[in-house]
Amino acid sequence: MPHARQAPALRHRVGCRAAVAWVLALTAAAGLACVAAWLAWGAGAAGLAGRIAALAVCGLCAGAALRAWRRMPRGWLLHQGGAWALEPAARSDAQPLHDLRTHLDLQHALLLSARRSGARMGRCWLWLERGPDAAQWALLRCVAQAHCSRRAQRTIDTTPPAQGGQ
Repeated sequence: MPHARQAPALRHRVGCRAAVAWVLALTAAAGLACVAAWLAWGAGAAGLAGRIAALAVCGLCAGAALRAWRRMPRGWLLHQGGAWALEPAARSDAQPLHDLRTHLDLQHALLLSARRSGARMGRCWLWLERGPDAAQWALLRCVAQAHCSRRAQRTIDTTPPAQGGQ
């Protein structure tokens, strides 16, 4: 009887570096520059309300990006025996994670999301970057992708289509 091989235990640092904050800040500044250029040269028909709305939307988007960056967990992502957990930097107790999803794989960085259990329920976003151990990073990416592929396979409806007229 064949059995599935378990991936080895993994532990990888989670959290955004300052470089990610700079990218978000530069993106927000570029958006503000575009809105400013539009206001200066092309917003003639928009009126005062349209101009204020454009600036407000730009400010809200920049604020939401900053808030998301500040709220991203920092600590360690753990994988043991097929289960994922997050060990926050400030505490030593790991919080179980469920429904892990890969949203962005840049080869050197991963953006994942997962559902937390416990008092603070909801989806959390995890930013992981390649460290000095390339083999560990490759293994982490493979395990995360395999986990997401298995989850997708479970959601596929495998029942055969109904026969017409019966």
